Amino acid sequence: MMLTIVVPHHTLMMPMLPIEEDHQHTMIADCHHQEEEHVDQMIDHHMMIIIITTEMRVEKMSETIEKVTEEQTIEAQEAQIASHQ
Repeated sequence: MMLTIVVPHHTLMMPMLPIEEDHQHTMIADCHHQEEEHVDQMIDHHMMIIIITTEMRVEKMSETIEKVTEEQTIEAQEAQIASHQ
């Protein structure tokens, strides 16, 4: 599962939240240059897209990412346990 963060162009000027280097699948995308077809393709490939609106502050963005990452970790652990049984 890929975690894709889609942010409005001017928010890219804001200090970005730290993204762990080992989180290679994280991508910061500029939605103004993000073609709808490309977004549809990402959805087709079961990648997760988080749309960050201008109202959301960076802290909120961090919380969202932490929550999603946590959920993915739990899912991965559950899948691992299931495959060992």
